[in-house]
Amino acid sequence: MVALSNDVKLPKELLTLTERYYKLTKTKIPELSYSLTNKGKKRDYQSYIKTRGELSRVTQRKFRILKEIKNTLPHFLAAVMVKAKCKVLFQEDLEIDPRGKKGALGKAIRTMPKGANIFEKAVLIASSILGYEIKLILVDSRGTSRYHNGCRGTIDRTLKRYDRARCKKCGNMVDTHVNSAKNVRDKGIEILQSDNHSSPHVRSMGKTSSSESKPLVET
Repeated sequence: MVALSNDVKLPKELLTLTERYYKLTKTKIPELSYSLTNKGKKRDYQSYIKTRGELSRVTQRKFRILKEIKNTLPHFLAAVMVKAKCKVLFQEDLEIDPRGKKGALGKAIRTMPKGANIFEKAVLIASSILGYEIKLILVDSRGTSRYHNGCRGTIDRTLKRYDRARCKKCGNMVDTHVNSAKNVRDKGIEILQSDNHSSPHVRSMGKTSSSESKPLVET
């Protein structure tokens, strides 16, 4: 999942790929799996073999689409950074702390690309175009999803209200993804403004003035 603190429209190619991936994951593959189970119970072996082959082909197609999405994302993120003349990218460090959850957050963390290579590649592409090296900062994920960026109240998220939830303090409905991105941005700015620039959470890609930085955030 990627969330930016700035308003950005996804390119049509990337939207098409994500829609295809979502349809295969949420509809086509579950339907074929259900059909395969029923045919196995009925011992309809000819139809079972045919359905199993189709399920295998669809699953392979899903992974090819996912690979294409991962290949496209760095170029999209780089284009966003170039347009914003970005000097800093804040990335929420989710890989180190899956929090033991089996819900949407836990699943998202487990499926994240190892080593954050998508974002490192995006930084390298954007840096080569802009002519200066962008700084990549890893931000502690604790509290980024829990607190409202506006009033610091607690966000009341449930399974039914995950993308948009109400703040217990101010009562406003909050886009949880954008809110989390803003919290990551603010935490990253605090790291930039601190005196400890040798923090292991900072991956320096070159000399950058924090006062002149135009930050983007990924979460």
